[in-house]
Amino acid sequence: MDSGEPRRSETEDPDRAGDGAEEPTADGAPPTERERVRNTQAIALAWNLGWPIAAGVLVGAWIDSTFGTAPAATLVLTLGALVAVVRWLIGLGNGPRGGEQ
Repeated sequence: MDSGEPRRSETEDPDRAGDGAEEPTADGAPPTERERVRNTQAIALAWNLGWPIAAGVLVGAWIDSTFGTAPAATLVLTLGALVAVVRWLIGLGNGPRGGEQ
């Protein structure tokens, strides 16, 4: 059933790359450059939030199993990683100040 309207990929959009090699979006059109950048930034943010917490859990569990301190090291390192991530997010939200770039 054709509604007569052009599909999104047929419209004139300067953000579209014309090679057709991209993964399609939910509506079947390839993602725009802006969407690709946003997705890449989301993946980078998730990675930067996740690895310190995972490292705190893994290193803490190893210390606890090696020295028999369960669950102290796991809790301390995991909470420390959470605090570091929250501080990083707050700094990210504040952005550069004054003459800083």
